[in-house]
Amino acid sequence: MKATQEKEVRSMDKGRRKLGREVWYLLYLPIYLLLFALVEHLVVDNYLVSWCTLDARIPFVRQFVLIYVLWYPLMLGTTLYLLFRDRRSFVRYARSFVIGMTACMLIFLIFPSGQNLRPAEVPGDDLTAWMLRAIYAADTNTNVFPSMHVVGTLAAVIAIFDSRSASGCAKWCVAALGMLINASTVLIKQHSLLDIFAGIALYWLVYLAVYRLPELNRGSRLARPCAARHRRKRAAPQN
Repeated sequence: MKATQEKEVRSMDKGRRKLGREVWYLLYLPIYLLLFALVEHLVVDNYLVSWCTLDARIPFVRQFVLIYVLWYPLMLGTTLYLLFRDRRSFVRYARSFVIGMTACMLIFLIFPSGQNLRPAEVPGDDLTAWMLRAIYAADTNTNVFPSMHVVGTLAAVIAIFDSRSASGCAKWCVAALGMLINASTVLIKQHSLLDIFAGIALYWLVYLAVYRLPELNRGSRLARPCAARHRRKRAAPQN
């Protein structure tokens, strides 16, 4: 009885320590906001223009701002869901978000970028026109390559697919939402297609570092004892 109680106490302590480590990742949010404000202040001109010929063929559809702003509840919803339902996937998601966003900030500082795709003015007095004007005012046309919207969206989508608790329907709904959000960034002229491709390439590297390399290392560690046992078995004298 006493051994069982001690085991339960150790399990509870381990759970609390684990949750504590996970909560530390949430402290990156104010750091992220501070870094973003810093690069927005530092990069105002003398930037590399992000543009390709296909950008001119993409229409300006201000109504897609309604999809664009869903990035924020997607980030928040993924964080809360994984934090309380799948802590293993939450840690991987948090690591990919921290690495991806920090990498974006460093790239912005080393290679300042911007785009000149926005219309001179947003016509109309409806909700979408008001929202887009507010976004343009709050988020400048600098620091666009790679797209943080794309990096964050891919981090959320991959994390939901990685989760063992999310249903198949939820996974594909999040994937569809992610595709629409990424498309909205070019349709409301927040980004060039180059920014989208750069965001995908950057997240691919983050995915390899966070998801694939640890699994390969784990497989290598598991294979070494098996190989050693096999060698000992072959070296053992035969009767």
